[in-house]
Amino acid sequence: MAGHDSTTNAPGAVLNPLSSTLTYIFRPGFLSLLDASLGDGLWTRLPKIMARGADIRQKFHYSRNTGGGATTETGTVGTAGAQRYITGRLPFRIYTKPVEVTDFYQAQSIAAGHSGYEAWADEIARSAEDMRQDIEKGLWTAQTGNAINGVPDYVDDGSNTNSIWGLDRDDYPMLRALRLATGSDRDLTLLLMRQARRQALHGTGADVVGGQTTFAAEDQGGARISLWATTPTLEQHYEAIITANARYPMPPGGRRGTDPSQTDMAYGEAPIVASKYCPSGAMFGLDLRYWHIEILPQHLVLPTGERRVTDFALIIQGRAGQKIQAFWRIYFQLVCTNPHRNVLIDDLDESAEPSV
Repeated sequence: MAGHDSTTNAPGAVLNPLSSTLTYIFRPGFLSLLDASLGDGLWTRLPKIMARGADIRQKFHYSRNTGGGATTETGTVGTAGAQRYITGRLPFRIYTKPVEVTDFYQAQSIAAGHSGYEAWADEIARSAEDMRQDIEKGLWTAQTGNAINGVPDYVDDGSNTNSIWGLDRDDYPMLRALRLATGSDRDLTLLLMRQARRQALHGTGADVVGGQTTFAAEDQGGARISLWATTPTLEQHYEAIITANARYPMPPGGRRGTDPSQTDMAYGEAPIVASKYCPSGAMFGLDLRYWHIEILPQHLVLPTGERRVTDFALIIQGRAGQKIQAFWRIYFQLVCTNPHRNVLIDDLDESAEPSV
């Protein structure tokens, strides 16, 4: 139908010429505004990967070869153990942001010496500001309805999100993140942060038994916390702690890859970054080696016949009365491939700064 995009299944959607052309024209400015409004948030910090399939799949290793070991010159070599894997799957989610421009607004723009495109550019700038809130909220919020998975879904021990990657954490405990919780509010302390980093690096020291497999103590750990993410209030509490201990500001080594306008604090050279969308009472220690945003591509077909791949697409819906309607669209998912190499310090008191 004229004025609508035609779509196919994976590897992505194919846009009609009008939607393709407008996406080609407006996408650079839209992304520039989107990235600027997101600042040093997760969207701008995490790498983006274009998908190659209809969904996202990840193999998880849950049993290793325990055979062999020290022996004598003529001794037995032992019995080989089996490497075992299970595949998890994630769906892509669809995010949109509607845009509309009235005939009157376009007439005013043209009368002022501008083109009709400039009226669209103004509305697109506004939509970028609005869409960034949807995206950042989605990244920080536990999944509900048609939303993407958020950080709280992955960085959990099963207490709040029992299933991840379509797999039950009670059956496969290697999908559990470390969670330090007491069930009652307590102050943020350096001792807590040291405990969290130590367990992320070395493991809990005990086997974790699940319904299908055991997550052995010797297989745990190995995390390198590269970002501490929390609420603005808890960031302020941390500042009070390190100021009182003469550890402020951030050492130069902790500034790598961090926008200095967002934070000048770090713990263990991992920056402390606050988000107003982060769940209250929580501090997440993330190993960013295992995080990315995966995008299902949409395909532009320009009037020249040239085909290009895009993440965000501007879809023209057509005319409705005295206005033309369109919407931005992206298919994506937040992905963490190693939940157990991340840690959550939970049940933190935000009511008052800690005594130091």
